[in-house]
Amino acid sequence: MRALFALVCLVAATLAAAAQGDGAATFPNRPVGHNLYAYVPTSFSFADDLFVLHTNVGAARPGGESHHRVTWGVGSETRLHPSLFLVAEIFKQDAEGPHFQAGLRYWIVPNRVQVDATIGDRLGESRGNRWYSIGLRLLSPPFLP
Repeated sequence: MRALFALVCLVAATLAAAAQGDGAATFPNRPVGHNLYAYVPTSFSFADDLFVLHTNVGAARPGGESHHRVTWGVGSETRLHPSLFLVAEIFKQDAEGPHFQAGLRYWIVPNRVQVDATIGDRLGESRGNRWYSIGLRLLSPPFLP
């Protein structure tokens, strides 16, 4: 049975064009058998948001295990058109080699509704691990000062 859980995020600052933004995220509840993780993301904007580089480092403890693993990721968003972006990411989250994913992201409603489609696999090999994803992102207006 699959369950839906909320991710708690803290954003230190809104990422402005040609700037840097930092934050933190953690999964605060740990139901038995589920993963516990925390990470610190940092983003860097270049050329008036034509290219944004995202990095993160963190730790994860898979359910049923007693040790933590270091996790990391490096990703980018490259603007191809005001509403269309090329996205790419390489990340390591488990004991095996790193994974990658790449695809396109499109703003349906600018600054409010976004969809993306990506393909991913383990870097350097394919043992039936390839995946495809379609995502929907909904952004609310700011509600904190």
